[in-house]
Amino acid sequence: MSNESHTTDFCKGQIIYHPKWLTPKNSNKYLSQLKQSLPWKSDKIRFMGKQHSIPRLHAWIADSNINYSYSGISLEINPWSTATRELKMLCEQSCQHSFNSMLANYYRNGKDSNGWHADNEKELGQNPLIAIVSFGQVRRLSIRSNDNHKEKLDYDLANGSLIIMKGELQHQTQHCLRKTQKDCAERISLTFRLTNA
Repeated sequence: MSNESHTTDFCKGQIIYHPKWLTPKNSNKYLSQLKQSLPWKSDKIRFMGKQHSIPRLHAWIADSNINYSYSGISLEINPWSTATRELKMLCEQSCQHSFNSMLANYYRNGKDSNGWHADNEKELGQNPLIAIVSFGQVRRLSIRSNDNHKEKLDYDLANGSLIIMKGELQHQTQHCLRKTQKDCAERISLTFRLTNA
């Protein structure tokens, strides 16, 4: 793991980006393992009175009593695999923080995305620390202020990178991963969290 990092204070929170957290060799190994082994699922949400497919696949990995639901979807709890447990432990070391759950997203191509949102569910408590590990295709994560949408930061999340968001960030901002028209290979992101049972 690399210790290189960049820290930015933003909207009463802090963002710490480790662009080379894992080596390319280990990153590619994990990408292959996660793609093959995680129980990827496609779900639908109701929006404007209609059912729409979520533009990505996802999986919820957590301790046995940690449930999660959003936008009317209740995700099935799946146990930690060897690879996800390894990554959780590495992430805990880098963040100096404990995690008991992880939301995995699989972006198959540039059409897959994740709209503006915040990880601010009541189960995450006040000022949650969120850690995102990225594998595969570089994709842009944008973070904007709730008070002024023009106040925005962009991070091109590299293969094997780690980005940590903490402080009041989840209450003061939103973040997204937009669609892109560019040729785009697959990407997997793992979002580690400490969720109250």
